[in-house]
Amino acid sequence: MAEPLSGQVAVVTGAARGLGRGIAETLASRGATVIIADLQESKAEAVAAALAGEGLTAAGARLDVTSTAEVDGFFAEIARTRGRIDILVNSAGLGQDVAPIVDLGDEEWERVLDVNLNGTFKCCRAAARIMERQESG
Repeated sequence: MAEPLSGQVAVVTGAARGLGRGIAETLASRGATVIIADLQESKAEAVAAALAGEGLTAAGARLDVTSTAEVDGFFAEIARTRGRIDILVNSAGLGQDVAPIVDLGDEEWERVLDVNLNGTFKCCRAAARIMERQESG
């Protein structure tokens, strides 16, 4: 019996550890080809290797979700090499320094928003362009 996600390509951002890694492992165990996308490329590749060691299909890749050019190029390359993108999970994120709001600087706040909010938007936009062309995802 085929796995429910067999033949589907999933991109999981922030998947080198934590919740993203768990999601990537679950998708791969259900048959998806999973791209482990993370700023920490060596850790992403290690997770992909661990999954491959379990007989699952995964690849690690570096992705800086704050860079529009990098995000657009990354998703275009996945679509070119894998033929499609079916699933996107935006798990890349970070928390701000724990400080009273009156002590939290603009630079720190903008860094958190750039990853957590803008990065999610950039990845959704890039993936949606591909999903729209393939009429699924």
